[in-house]
Amino acid sequence: TQFDGLGHPGRIMTMADGTTKEVFYNGFTADEMKSPYGLLNLGIENIKPIITRGILIDLAEYKNVKTLPEKYEITLSDVKNTLAKQGIKETDLEPGDALLFNLGWWRVWPDKKSVEGSPAYISREVVDWIISKKVCMVGSDASLDGPGSYVHTKLIMENGIFNLEFMNFKAAENERVYTFLFLF
Repeated sequence: TQFDGLGHPGRIMTMADGTTKEVFYNGFTADEMKSPYGLLNLGIENIKPIITRGILIDLAEYKNVKTLPEKYEITLSDVKNTLAKQGIKETDLEPGDALLFNLGWWRVWPDKKSVEGSPAYISREVVDWIISKKVCMVGSDASLDGPGSYVHTKLIMENGIFNLEFMNFKAAENERVYTFLFLF
């Protein structure tokens, strides 16, 4: 798996004085972040253990496919319908939950194609919905980011929501487990 922490994504922004700087979560600039020895701020060592409820949103099962097709944009309707099929009401989600999306790509991710290809991704509408739910983390068996890089900019950089990539959901899929204790 790959963990995208708060020090991972930054973006170039124009500052009040007209200069441009790379800015990260909580307004840290690249000068305040980077050193030859790691991150000066927002490093992984600052993250406490995460113990919460995990909710698997099995989109591949909902769509009745082994793997969602490349470049498929996951809509909010897809997510809500998947939850309903799994017997989870949207109102059951609570702040601090970890939402994990099974796209079916775990079946191929050791293959180079899954890293360099364009797996399915969540729409901006889903990103905004995730933010409104105040979850602590999202995860998937690929990269949920699509055009606009909203997972990296909106979830991580602007809202402090962590991101796990390239997870393996074989055990959860075999057991048809949709809610569980999540430890990170």
